[in-house]
Amino acid sequence: MRTTPLPVCHISAGVPVLVGASAGHFWFSDLKRMASGRILCCVGTLPDKPADPGHSARVLFSDDRGQTWREHPEQIIPGASNISLPDGRLLILPARVKPVSPGGRREARGEGAILREAPDGGLSVEATEVTFRGFPFDLEHNHLSGAIMFRLAVCSNALPLNDGRLLITPYGRIAGEDKVNIFAMTSDDGGFSWQYLSTVATWRDYSESDGPLSIGTQYVGPNESNTVRLSDGRIMCVFRVGTRVPYGRAFSSDDGLTWSKPDRTNGPWSVMPRMVRLENGLIALVGGREGILVWLSPDGDSWEQFNLAAQHNAAFPDATLHYSDRVLQMQQRGPLHETTSYNGIVALGPDELLVSYDRLGNGLDGSPGPNGPVDAVFAVRVKAERR
Repeated sequence: MRTTPLPVCHISAGVPVLVGASAGHFWFSDLKRMASGRILCCVGTLPDKPADPGHSARVLFSDDRGQTWREHPEQIIPGASNISLPDGRLLILPARVKPVSPGGRREARGEGAILREAPDGGLSVEATEVTFRGFPFDLEHNHLSGAIMFRLAVCSNALPLNDGRLLITPYGRIAGEDKVNIFAMTSDDGGFSWQYLSTVATWRDYSESDGPLSIGTQYVGPNESNTVRLSDGRIMCVFRVGTRVPYGRAFSSDDGLTWSKPDRTNGPWSVMPRMVRLENGLIALVGGREGILVWLSPDGDSWEQFNLAAQHNAAFPDATLHYSDRVLQMQQRGPLHETTSYNGIVALGPDELLVSYDRLGNGLDGSPGPNGPVDAVFAVRVKAERR
C-alpha cells in the first residue's frame, strides 16, 4: 500500500481490484456487508432515469475482504438502505415506494429483499414488504410505467439509535411542491415498518445568497443523505444539495426528533455521500463529482481529502482503464462522464475501509464509447491510521 501523510492520519490504499465489467450500463455501485463478513457489491444496469417499479441490480460478492469477486446469478431489487437482521440475514429496503391504498397519500409500501447465505455458498433472495407510515402531510404522486408511485426515495443508511430503534433519512416531495425535503423515519421492528419522526432539511433552507445551489443542474432541494453518530453523541446527517457544490449537513442531539438549522460542509462535495465511523474515531466519507474522493474527519467539521482516482491510476496496471487528468483534477464537465462519483463504502476493521467506484466507457449513454468498450466497477482497500 502507498501511504500518504495527512494531519489527522496516515492514509494508504492498495491495488484496485476489478469487481466486474460490462458493455451497456454497469455503474452506481454500492457495498453491503453481511453478518458473516461477506461483502456484496450491487451494480446498476439501466440508464439514469426514474426506475421502473421492477428495476433490479446485478450482485457480486466477495468472501475475502474484496480481493476476489463472483456474481450471484439472480438480480435483486436495488436499494441503498440495508439492515443486518439478528439471524444473519440482510434486509434491503425498497428504493421506490407506492401508496398502501389506492389514492392514499400518507402511507407507503414497497418491495424489499431479504438476502441469506445459501448452503452452497451462494445467496438466496426473498421478497418482503416494507411500509412507511405516519406522514403529517400528503406526498406527491409519480407515475412510472403505468404504476402510481410516491416521490419518496429511500437511499440513506440505517443508523442504530440509543433506544434500539433504527433511523433512516429518505427524501421526497410534499404534494403541491416542486422540490424535495429530507425526512427522518424510525423503525422499532428491525426495519420492516417505518414511522415519520421529523424533517431534517427542506428546500427552503438554502438560497443562492448562501452560495451556489447547483452547478450545471437544476436545484431540486436537499436529497441523497447519510447519517453518522459523532463522538459527542450527536447525529450528523450529510446530504446532497446540488451538483458540484459542497454537501449540506444538519445535527440532532435527541436521536432525530429535532435538527439544527442546516448548513454546508467545509470541503466535501457533491453527490450521494456515504459515510462510516471507524473504531479509531475517524469519520470516512466518499463522494465527488467532480472526482472520486475520500474525506476523513475526527469531528465532522474539519475534513482532509484523499484523491482515489489518482491512486487508481498509480496502482492499477491496465492503463486503458485509467482516468483522464480531468477526473484527477476534478474538472470533468459535460455528458461524457468517466465516473458517476457514486461510490460504496464498508468498514473492514478498526482503521480499514473497502471503497467501490466506477469507470464509464461512454458517459451517461452506456458503453462502448470514446473512453472504452465497457463500464467497469472497482474495489480498493483503504487504511486510515490515526496519528
